[in-house]
Amino acid sequence: MLTAVAVPVAVAALTLAGCGQTRAGAKAASAPSSASPTSTSSATPRHISAELREVEDSTCGTTTPRPSAARTSASPSPRVGEDRPPNYGDNNAYRRTLPLKGLAVCRGEAHVRRLTEQLRGVPVDRAEVDAALSRLGYGDQVERVGSDGDGVRFVIGLDGVCVTGTLGPSHDDTVEAHGPYMEGGCVEPAYGH
Repeated sequence: MLTAVAVPVAVAALTLAGCGQTRAGAKAASAPSSASPTSTSSATPRHISAELREVEDSTCGTTTPRPSAARTSASPSPRVGEDRPPNYGDNNAYRRTLPLKGLAVCRGEAHVRRLTEQLRGVPVDRAEVDAALSRLGYGDQVERVGSDGDGVRFVIGLDGVCVTGTLGPSHDDTVEAHGPYMEGGCVEPAYGH
């Protein structure tokens, strides 16, 4: 017969001994990892044209995403001492973009360089810019092309990398890469919720 003290001691001994079972940690450590460097599958699918993929691959030297590096594309931070309402940051969070990291930084820079070079000399006209973007292979990725008094603006979405540019009448052109907006997409939302 087991005494009242013997039962809890036996339960504790069996629990600590594990009854000869292999621990989950040891089993997991010996199993091949699906994220091993020999894996040929891409971590994120790239749904861009072969021409644009070649632009990225020739600049970044890879056809598969690599682990994120410490380098990021920082979004501008508010200036110290700016007079803003107390909840300005919270109320305008929808206008923030996600940072580019690792390979996305290289991909963005490759497209910025290419567009800056190739759009130089294109007339500041919405139809001309739209046609030039299509000739360069960006036609399906263009999210918006529009004109206003400051020139022609365009937005291109490239699988997690956004490229935004303005061609101005005095050739003060800007092209920059950034991550998608918090609300999604590459076009700055008009308002948040």
